Amino acid sequence: MFLVLALGLGIHALSISKDWMQLVPVVTKQYWFITVYFALCLISPFLNKLVEVLDKEMYKKLLITSIVLFCILPTFAVILNFKTITLDSGYGLVNFVFLYLMGRYIRLHNRFELSKYKYLGLYIVCMSIMAAFQICYSKLLGFDFDALISYDTFFTFVGSVGLFMYFRELSFSNTMINQLAKPCLAVYVIHLNPLIFHYIFDDILHTKAYSGYSYVTFLLVAPLVIYLACAVIELCRNKAVLLLIKQ
Repeated sequence: MFLVLALGLGIHALSISKDWMQLVPVVTKQYWFITVYFALCLISPFLNKLVEVLDKEMYKKLLITSIVLFCILPTFAVILNFKTITLDSGYGLVNFVFLYLMGRYIRLHNRFELSKYKYLGLYIVCMSIMAAFQICYSKLLGFDFDALISYDTFFTFVGSVGLFMYFRELSFSNTMINQLAKPCLAVYVIHLNPLIFHYIFDDILHTKAYSGYSYVTFLLVAPLVIYLACAVIELCRNKAVLLLIKQ
């Protein structure tokens, strides 16, 4: 569908040697997250067996070692400009496995009974320190430095754990939120398709034209517009499929 759309809009030239990958997007990593997520799903039974074998102390040592190798070292790597072990900024299978094991540890062995607001505070503090450091470091270097937002840095890791634990402590039910959450995967697939991604953000939204306060406004408005637009597209697709099935 995206290939036909891109060809119809004139934003893509047909290339058989490359376009065949659109037919098998998971295997060819057209969407990095989905590819890595599917790989994690395939190996998760083996990871679960590993968790069953490890006692709590050994499990803790595994996580500490992983934090050093895949969070602390990468943080120094981006600051001091040397290569990390994984070379993928945390967007690969290694980091996903590490986070999976961390999640399992929290589920099995976490005994902290902290207020959800303390977890939220941990997230805010981590993000504030990261932002302040990047601003100061950018002035020191003489160019914009934002590499600490990578998925394998210490600030991102600790902040994400804090945010996860905050939502874990929440208990609510909202029909509207549940309905809006349904098309989230479709929204990701639609607006981040490699054939139309640049067309959406460069030609339609003109993201590079914003700066200062207008950029802040854009960041507040654009995600909502994109999500709702893609959700409507997914809704129409579902309706069309149902009509075809009935016929």
